[in-house]
Amino acid sequence: MEIKRPLTLEQRRKTTLSDDLRNLFVLQLQHELKNFTLYNSFSVYYSCKGLEKLGKYYKARADEELRHQQWIMGYLSDCDADFEYPSIPINETQKIEDNVTPFRLTVDREIETTGMIYHIADTAFAQGDWMTLSFLLGTYNGSRLIPEQIEEESLSRTALDIMETDDHILKKEDQIYDLYFNKND
Repeated sequence: MEIKRPLTLEQRRKTTLSDDLRNLFVLQLQHELKNFTLYNSFSVYYSCKGLEKLGKYYKARADEELRHQQWIMGYLSDCDADFEYPSIPINETQKIEDNVTPFRLTVDREIETTGMIYHIADTAFAQGDWMTLSFLLGTYNGSRLIPEQIEEESLSRTALDIMETDDHILKKEDQIYDLYFNKND
């Protein structure tokens, strides 16, 4: 099987990324920032309701999204990709009807995020861009977008399962807090 490389030697002297991959990474960077603002809004929601542990949980989740954005920005820089830093799109206004709604929205957002990352991986594979695949899998520079999504989706589904139980909100809050902050114990 012969793989057609999208960059000529001349182009590769300037950057290691095709225009397609650069554009997909900029969209992913923008998406991670959008996740950051969404999860921060959930943090504020719970903190204002006096559910400080859920507020801290979502603040920590927001900070993870910011870290993902930093990984992508670093990779674009390492590839000498010429790009403009994207604006942060406004999240659709979601009426939070109950304490479970943010957790449902989080699962949906993480599934969407995984799909976008898979699209980058599929494009990199089709182009024979093993450096990008290495980055996505976490063997380059500690940035691990694909393995991170396994954790992100699993954590999000488990937290949603907890929130959908009939337990008291304070018990659910403790369980989610422990799930996230004591996961390495």
